[in-house]
Amino acid sequence: MAPVEDRKIYSGKLPGALMVSIGALALGCGIAVSFVATDPLLAILLMGLPSSVLGCLALLAGIAALSARVEISRAYLSVAAPHWRGCPLPPVRKVRMRWDAITALRHRSELYHLLPGQGLPFPVDAYAIETDEGRVIFAGKSIPRFDEALGHIALRSGRSVQEEPPVQASILGSFLKGAPRWG
Repeated sequence: MAPVEDRKIYSGKLPGALMVSIGALALGCGIAVSFVATDPLLAILLMGLPSSVLGCLALLAGIAALSARVEISRAYLSVAAPHWRGCPLPPVRKVRMRWDAITALRHRSELYHLLPGQGLPFPVDAYAIETDEGRVIFAGKSIPRFDEALGHIALRSGRSVQEEPPVQASILGSFLKGAPRWG
């Protein structure tokens, strides 16, 4: 097997902290607008509610990014990945695997459409680590330099990264039916 440092950790603490801060600020603004507006009902409907909903989503995405982690050591690979792909939200799945248990490493682009009729495309890089017991999927920018981490995983496991064809999906359909399946 290829030599590797004793332990290398990739985590999403910085983007997670940023998203938690943005989410808390947006949520606070959404709540505060109802106290300072002359017509609280209109202010809540037009500004408070959208700001609060987006703030909650950003807060949840930040919590998921704070939990996302890849730990590469000599004996094993430990991964904590959010379940959602287009919009990484909790819960976070934690898996620990031996290097010889990894059967494949895959990469593909997932093109999510934020509006009906394939409008407002939002590309997301998705990565899969496959084992005999299942598949762990990372997507988005939960962990900075994840492509570098995948390179270390490929080197240590002796598996090359397979490029898959891109897939298209509706963001609403992904929330309702789940993200696009891997072949």
